Amino acid sequence: MGERANMKKAELFWTLRDQYEGELLSDPRGTRDKLVLAFKHCLHRGQQEEALLLWPILIKAIILSWEDFYQLDEYLRWYKSVQVPEIFLLIPEVRASMLGAYFVALVFRKPEADELPLLEGELFNTLRECQRENIRAEGLFSLALRAFWQGRFTYLDQLIETFGQKAQRNFPYGSLINSLIQAAKHIWVYFDLKKAQKDLNRALELAEKERFLLANHIVWAMKTVCALVEEDYWEASRCLAKMESSLGQTGRYARSRFFHLAAWMAFMRKDFNKAELAMRKALQLARETGYQYPCYLLYFALAQILFKKGALPEALRALKKCEAFAQKTRSQMLLFLCLLFRAYLAYLCGERLFGRHFLRRALRLGNRENYFLFAWWWNREMVAYLCARALEEGFCENYVRQLILKHHLAPPSHFRPTQKWSYPIRIHTLGELQIAVDEIPVSLPQKRATRPISLLMALVVAGGELSKGRILDLFWAEQEADTAYHALESTLYRLRKILKKDVFFSKGRKVSLKKEMLYVDLWDLKNKLNRLDAALASRKTSQSFFLAEDILLLYKDLLPGFDHPFVLFEQKWLKTRTVSLLQKTALLLEKELPEKSLFLYEKAWMLDPGDEKACQLLIKALVRKDRLEEASKAYHHLAFYLKSHYQTEPSPELKSLMSKIEARQRERLSQ
Repeated sequence: MGERANMKKAELFWTLRDQYEGELLSDPRGTRDKLVLAFKHCLHRGQQEEALLLWPILIKAIILSWEDFYQLDEYLRWYKSVQVPEIFLLIPEVRASMLGAYFVALVFRKPEADELPLLEGELFNTLRECQRENIRAEGLFSLALRAFWQGRFTYLDQLIETFGQKAQRNFPYGSLINSLIQAAKHIWVYFDLKKAQKDLNRALELAEKERFLLANHIVWAMKTVCALVEEDYWEASRCLAKMESSLGQTGRYARSRFFHLAAWMAFMRKDFNKAELAMRKALQLARETGYQYPCYLLYFALAQILFKKGALPEALRALKKCEAFAQKTRSQMLLFLCLLFRAYLAYLCGERLFGRHFLRRALRLGNRENYFLFAWWWNREMVAYLCARALEEGFCENYVRQLILKHHLAPPSHFRPTQKWSYPIRIHTLGELQIAVDEIPVSLPQKRATRPISLLMALVVAGGELSKGRILDLFWAEQEADTAYHALESTLYRLRKILKKDVFFSKGRKVSLKKEMLYVDLWDLKNKLNRLDAALASRKTSQSFFLAEDILLLYKDLLPGFDHPFVLFEQKWLKTRTVSLLQKTALLLEKELPEKSLFLYEKAWMLDPGDEKACQLLIKALVRKDRLEEASKAYHHLAFYLKSHYQTEPSPELKSLMSKIEARQRERLSQ
């Protein structure tokens, strides 16, 4: 008898589902209205079991209507007030459907509910027992939705591994849900936008085939996110236009999402007035729907827009609303966003201590949860600034470098190029030539002076740009113009293959390197030399000394082994300028920091041990400090070097100076 009763209840459940399922996808609001009438009719006639079987389908219809989630409150109260018959709990599909509906309704309306974590575990275990793939797909969506808003992306990945493939087989609706969740995984878990686009294209095809307008809207929204993150504003505008065309059929929340994304694009294009208008409209619509999570995400986004407009008190009020909600719901993602923005505000307001505190907390959380893209909002300027601060402070450096590399972030204007910043390509020319792509060393051709590498070095030495005419003169001077131009394009192609990235602009008459993608130690050294020159002109003693120390740490011979004239000329110029500026720094420090001055004189000489002038300056400085023995050692070291390398002797002037030093030494000994 028990088995027969179970079968009858299961048959009734599937009959009701089949009755409404087809209409639900194409006309969710009309189906919702029918289900409300049917549900109330069952209650009026005292058919509580039938009402219970209708209840999860009704919850699903209210959610898919994307219009008014406040309606869920009435049905949540009713469900909590009734006793679910034990016979329903024995059928895994019915139990999973009811649990899933209750769980997802709480996520929409009461995300702070204490029972959600327990319900999540119970639903997960029940789905394991289900045989019906559509029930698995719906349960997966419910679990994934909360995991997303909570920022538990690793768990989201596990869900997909557990249920995704089974939910996909032989069931179009399951395939659609699986494609959407796979796309979400590739965007927010792995930040692989190419794979995400493939999943979204598959989901779009299924949504159009099933005439599922809501899924169609979600696909275009996610495509807009991908375009905005890549700063492809043309594609983002196209996707927004697709979203806008279906707004009349997809509900109030869809309109909120549309205005949210439109505000994001206006924000990225620095049209803050337009961004504020669109964001306030999105927030108004989101509040009218009653969907809690997006409302508070919009408060966070509004806070950033208001800050850009100079309305700091109002921005802080909006930020505090989001932060309070994040703590109440234990949403790690929203808390992460709030901490980042608090750190940004603190640093910009001159509160470095608070900035350090919030930034350390945010980065530890982001590192632990593997956050590389932030839910439906991305502020490249803020993230680049905070990454620079984190590297200066030494916070979570590996995580920060990955964040920089994944988003190809350029250092902000206040943050001078440094070896700490993670550039997509790093080129070390001082000392042995080394090239790394995404922090992985590139195997260079055995013959270092191959044409592609030589061309790259020519561009590096020239500061990142050369005319095509100059390049042809350097490398193909004896060939005809057409042949030479073909050789240039072929060499650039080979160089792209070596570097595995396109770092060139080759348009018109010039070839340029994309400097924002490159760290070149030669450029860093030249930048420091220029800053040292400016500090010396302003007679800034401390700054000059620290810059001189940085230069000494960085300096090595430029591209040893390269015998191209442009490299040889740069080697000589770089050494001459470095030695000259070190000597000027030493002269500036003589009175205030005499020991540091002598240190710099010696280091300047050591850069070129055969430089008699540099040695002479060191000897004179030692004599002024009455350190005659050290001066004598320096002279004899120079004499030995000149004789062994050049078969010459020190100049008469230096010999004369040395004679005076020896005379003073003898005089001192006689006393």
